[in-house]
Amino acid sequence: MDPEPAEGAGALLEQILEGGIADVDAFLAAQPAGLAAQVRQALLDFRRLDGGFGPGLRGPSAAGGAVLGDFRLLRQLGRGGMGEVWEAEQLSLRRRVALKLLRPEQVALPQRLARFRREAEAGARLRHPHIVAVYAVGEQEGVHYIAEELVPGGRTLADELAEQRRLAHVSGDHYERLARRLLGIAEALVYAHAHGVLHRDVKPSNILMEEDGRLKIGDFGLARLLDDPSLSRTGEVSGTPFYMSPEQTRGRPQDVGPGSDVFSLGATLYEALTLARPFDGDTSHEILEKIRTLDPPDPRRLRARVPADLAVICLHALEKDPRRRYPGMADLAADLQRFLAHQPIRARPPGPVSRAARWMRRHPVVAVGGSIAAAAFVLVTALLLENRSARRAAEQAAADASVEAETAEKVASVLEDLFLNAAPGKVPQQVSAAELLARGVGDVEKLAAEPRVYARLLSTLSHVYWGMEALEPAEALALKAEAATRSAPGPGSPEHGQALLDLAHVRHAQDRLEEAEALGREARGILLRSVGAADRRSARAANFLGQVLISLGRVQEAEQVLRAQVDLPARQLPPAWIEWCVARSALGSVYLDAGRLLEAEPLLREALAVAAERRGPEDDFVMELRRELAMLELRQGLAEQAVPALEAVLAWKERLYGRDALTTLALAADLAAGYSALGRADEAAAAYRRALDDHLRVLGREHRESLRLTINYVSFCLSHDDLDSARELLADLPERVDAAYPDDVSTIWHVRFQVAYVLLLDQPDEGLRRFEELLPQMRAKLGAHHEIVVRAACLLATEYADRGRGGAAEALLVETLEAARAQRGKDDRLTRSVAEILAELRGAAVE
Repeated sequence: MDPEPAEGAGALLEQILEGGIADVDAFLAAQPAGLAAQVRQALLDFRRLDGGFGPGLRGPSAAGGAVLGDFRLLRQLGRGGMGEVWEAEQLSLRRRVALKLLRPEQVALPQRLARFRREAEAGARLRHPHIVAVYAVGEQEGVHYIAEELVPGGRTLADELAEQRRLAHVSGDHYERLARRLLGIAEALVYAHAHGVLHRDVKPSNILMEEDGRLKIGDFGLARLLDDPSLSRTGEVSGTPFYMSPEQTRGRPQDVGPGSDVFSLGATLYEALTLARPFDGDTSHEILEKIRTLDPPDPRRLRARVPADLAVICLHALEKDPRRRYPGMADLAADLQRFLAHQPIRARPPGPVSRAARWMRRHPVVAVGGSIAAAAFVLVTALLLENRSARRAAEQAAADASVEAETAEKVASVLEDLFLNAAPGKVPQQVSAAELLARGVGDVEKLAAEPRVYARLLSTLSHVYWGMEALEPAEALALKAEAATRSAPGPGSPEHGQALLDLAHVRHAQDRLEEAEALGREARGILLRSVGAADRRSARAANFLGQVLISLGRVQEAEQVLRAQVDLPARQLPPAWIEWCVARSALGSVYLDAGRLLEAEPLLREALAVAAERRGPEDDFVMELRRELAMLELRQGLAEQAVPALEAVLAWKERLYGRDALTTLALAADLAAGYSALGRADEAAAAYRRALDDHLRVLGREHRESLRLTINYVSFCLSHDDLDSARELLADLPERVDAAYPDDVSTIWHVRFQVAYVLLLDQPDEGLRRFEELLPQMRAKLGAHHEIVVRAACLLATEYADRGRGGAAEALLVETLEAARAQRGKDDRLTRSVAEILAELRGAAVE
């Protein structure tokens, strides 16, 4: 049976019934529609069943002394989503008790009955002055009950905090008294942990107050009994969202240990000190995401009189990583004792470097860039428009170009017949794209007597199949076109160069990169010799070669090739405007992958402006440029405007090409990164998982795009402390990446960085040594300014600082900052991050 998550309908219903929600309609309107509907239905069911506890348990008869077994009910103390609490007399012992009654409708829910019994079993194990004692448990007349210690007054710490929020000031010894009282709760939890009980729901409303102000913790309904494996179900998210630990939010009970109660008590201490929750929000999803990703403000920023040591204790308990918190509840209790005895505490404030390091640890690596080849993908029907441009250009050229003009005219005529109604949304439903192409191939064979037209149309249809990712027919047609042009007009002709280039495109799509490079170089050489560098066909060959070099990881060579194309002015080459845009898109993507955002942005925006003007918004190349620009905006921290653009482009691609098309697969992965950047972690995790499953199904696990996505998914998992998934994904990833990317040192070192980072988390000393070995190697291979190298250096520096090696940390940061400023620029975001970490280490302002 699926467990009931804390942020699910059951938990929301409890919040409403416990009176914690002032405006129920507004509260439900902020929840997902399906979840809100479940809660509304549950409220209706509850109201129908309200009053169904049986005769004598409601209304005037309860005041008259209704009897339930050995207990006489006296007065109701409270009620909630699961049941009621009554003050009662235990007749056999003549003592007052608190009697918890489970509503009959809750008995029908196995998880609620199990929770009620768990509370009884956990409480029965424990006898401590700061734990509410359990006396008896049973069932009478179908009503399940727990008899426990009656705490006079029935008030909770939550009640006291609500009263304090209405006060203008607190007494001078308020914080010391608060620490002393919560020390009792810490000692109670030390005792519970020693007896195999994790509370898992420590919060102010579960801490009761005696009349003298002493505190007792109760409500062990979500407790985990360490000797009961049945209570460790993957997927269970247990706790109250405001006070849950990061590991609780991920729904893996096996990861929830005593440190989780440390975090929840830290959250309770924070609220008691500041009268504000450390993590708040309008929805459970928002709260849980903040718990996973955001640090609360220092308590002294909210309440200046909070003692510094008490604030440090509180923040140390609230560390995201359990290994950076107090090792156990006893350590937290010991520091509270030291504070009360005016002795130095063991916890240390998270110094400036540590605070900056948290961001680096939760965002340890950047995403590997998407495939650049997609930037040159052109909508099928646009081939007709391009051919018309080629025809007009040839007509305007010298007399010896008349043959080319005639060829282009005939090709255009065939294409017009073939694609007359083939634009997206205009193809008759009874005619498929495959049927259109089959018809076109049949028509082309009729033109075999005209070799130039025949070869050009073969290449054109090969390009169409390639664009549809039907690579087998694309290859067959490209090979026929190459053979035809080699026969006539012959080797070395522009037609032969174009045919070789079309075959190279197919080889690139087949991931046969070395063959694609060789064919691309041969085609480019032929075209340069036959039509010159200014011709659009030569520009197309140059752009293709640049893209292949990028795929091979030879980025510097690619940059040189593409830079030459970018330097050509657009308006001087009207027929070649598409290649001018492709060059800018490809080079902009190179800079984007390298983190050179300031250089990437103008290239991408210029390309988009020209392409949109020439083609209009509903064009595949324009959509690809919108995608590239959105990925740039993500890197710039502008996720709010990037994600809607990615969603729009993905919807357009799926409608046009389907879910399994390569271009759609790539976009789905990009959108997952966008959701992550927006802080929508659950959506991001689901999107990554779906995208990876699709990549593995369509492309296989060894394909470069599958590997690229796996690397990005690992980065996401590390950023959200999902170490189990990261370890699983990294199992054999380095070997697979080394085999697939032998020349792509950036990707190879990216994965080695990830492996070292996981080692640092699992075995800090060994991980530190690994980073010390890797950093000089990464600098030698990638350069000191490369984004992964800069992040590795910052991570290593923060580890030094945390270990008290401030001098080594400062020297490393200075060296890294100098390299980043020299190569990336002073205003680059990563350069600024290094400057801020260094300035905080020194206690100075950022220049």
